[in-house]
Amino acid sequence: ELELNRNIKYCIFRISDYASGKGIKINFNEKGKFTVKADPSFLNTILENLFSNAVKYSNESTVIDVYLTGSENEIICSIKDYGIGMNEEQRSRVFDRFYRSEEARSTDAGGHGIGLAIVKRLADLQNIRVNYFSEPIKGTTVTLTFDKKKTI
Repeated sequence: ELELNRNIKYCIFRISDYASGKGIKINFNEKGKFTVKADPSFLNTILENLFSNAVKYSNESTVIDVYLTGSENEIICSIKDYGIGMNEEQRSRVFDRFYRSEEARSTDAGGHGIGLAIVKRLADLQNIRVNYFSEPIKGTTVTLTFDKKKTI
């Protein structure tokens, strides 16, 4: 078992220079201390990809809100940015390897379109559910749900 709060803080720390270079502030709202059964390396890869995308596709001088909450049966980590977002067609392909939306390709963000495919695969290996909500111009929220009874 590992303390999820600590892994999230570590990944926020690792992305902080990149975020501050764009004037982006990351708010971490934790509603308690949560432990999960997960591979620490896989979990950090998941979180770092999600934070990197949140910063990459956010407008300058905005915020990224991170929420960590839990109930009797599950722990939920949500990462919300206020960036370019995606439409329905783009959302349907978000976990496809090498997929990058037209808007993503037209930015200076770079990337190869493999990050979210990796996130999905590593999450599936650990029984972590990944949900992706996005609207053009309004931003994106990615939610990781750890079922207390099913994660590794």
